[in-house]
Amino acid sequence: MGSAKAGRTDRGTRFDPGHDSGAADSGKSFDAATRGRVQLVCDFVNAEVSRWRNQLIGVGVACLVGMVLFPMVTRIVDARVAVVIVAGIFGFWFVRARRELASSYGKLATKRLVAATNKSLTYKPVSSLTREQFVGMDLFPVPGKDWKGKHEVGGRAGSTTFSLHAVHAPSAERGPDVFRGVLVRLDFPTSFPAHTIVIPEGASGGTAAKRDLVLVNNPDFDRSFSAYSTDYMQARKLFTDNFMALVITAAKMFGPNIRLAFVRRSLYIAVPNATLLPDVTLLSAPLTPESATGQMARLATFAEGLAKAMGSN
Repeated sequence: MGSAKAGRTDRGTRFDPGHDSGAADSGKSFDAATRGRVQLVCDFVNAEVSRWRNQLIGVGVACLVGMVLFPMVTRIVDARVAVVIVAGIFGFWFVRARRELASSYGKLATKRLVAATNKSLTYKPVSSLTREQFVGMDLFPVPGKDWKGKHEVGGRAGSTTFSLHAVHAPSAERGPDVFRGVLVRLDFPTSFPAHTIVIPEGASGGTAAKRDLVLVNNPDFDRSFSAYSTDYMQARKLFTDNFMALVITAAKMFGPNIRLAFVRRSLYIAVPNATLLPDVTLLSAPLTPESATGQMARLATFAEGLAKAMGSN
């Protein structure tokens, strides 16, 4: 990406998460109207969970009563027969309840939740991010054995599009995951002239290409991150004051282990342990606007601010 675009950072200051960077929840950034819309979706999900849970409890009670009455009615005294029948009936209803809840939440509520949080955002249940793109970022020492992506939340900031992806890349061997969290992707109109990565200070990145350490002359940034690039001089143009301030603020909000990669026309930000939308089960606690959004709202705001800091109009 040309230096003219990289240098346009005046609009990046509009992203200022400092007002709630110490908050544990994202709900403090909701206005009353947004909170009301999200609460309606939460009420729907909570009602569905309660309906199927109560139905399952009723089936369980009926099964227990049936197990007691079974030998009296059938004259079969072998308790194993009653246990097998009851287990089969309860198992059938349990699988059905879990399937129906997953369907109503996954196909309907998640899309409504995203729209209620921000009408300009789009939602897809399956991520379009590929394992090849993940490996191509070259942000991690090992590529991982497998790949799973779900939830894709998309938006636009001027001429730049952004998307948020929930990603799980397990290790090739038994051990910690290579990555589990959210990948933020920004796609710009023009390409970056070099492959540049930003990793936590002292951490290891990939080894796909020889890279030079980029000196950015920002003590706060240097204490937290190291930057490497295949083109030192071009990479220097990317690290404007506003861009580095955004990354430092994001590290305070989302954790110090975030990583960034400039690859062709895209900027990727890996945010470990972050979530887009919560998993809902029969045992889930009631959803609130704060827990329902996870970190989706703040991640979308961060992506928009980063796009503007990089020169999007």
